[in-house]
Amino acid sequence: MGTTAVEDTSFVLCVVDVEVDDTDKHDLKTVISTKRLLRLMIKTEGVQTDATYKLIWHGYPVLIFGSSDMNRGFYPFAIAVCNNETESDFAIIFNSVRDSCYKIDQTQWNPKTLLSDASSVITNGFKTVFGVPFRRLMCYLLVMKNMAGKQRGIKDKDKIRNDIECLH
Repeated sequence: MGTTAVEDTSFVLCVVDVEVDDTDKHDLKTVISTKRLLRLMIKTEGVQTDATYKLIWHGYPVLIFGSSDMNRGFYPFAIAVCNNETESDFAIIFNSVRDSCYKIDQTQWNPKTLLSDASSVITNGFKTVFGVPFRRLMCYLLVMKNMAGKQRGIKDKDKIRNDIECLH
């Protein structure tokens, strides 16, 4: 295989499968990426992450980690599947990505910006691994959606929305 093929070969960064009290249940976390994607991620100072439940029929959250460029193009760096969405789950996943970056490039990945929804478990998992201070940003579309729900009964809501759109 050529160098490019090796760089693009996916590999598992982390698998945690712990039996819990009930023998039919497991605490599962799996993180997948490639060497090339992790090397690109090391160059970024920010990370975007979110979970969706619509990809796996088991209903497990699929977590995407990536970054955007100035043209608003999104570039995924890693994908994770876990059967919970807790602070501990995010801490384990963030830690496995950080440790894998170091193993590949002997470079400590320490992002200073986190962009995601308003989930406190994502924020606290990030804080557990990378510490403080860091910038916490929220997706513009989620802000606008949440704001629309809070503006019921306000007369000047169009002016408020316009002001926020001007800031964007």
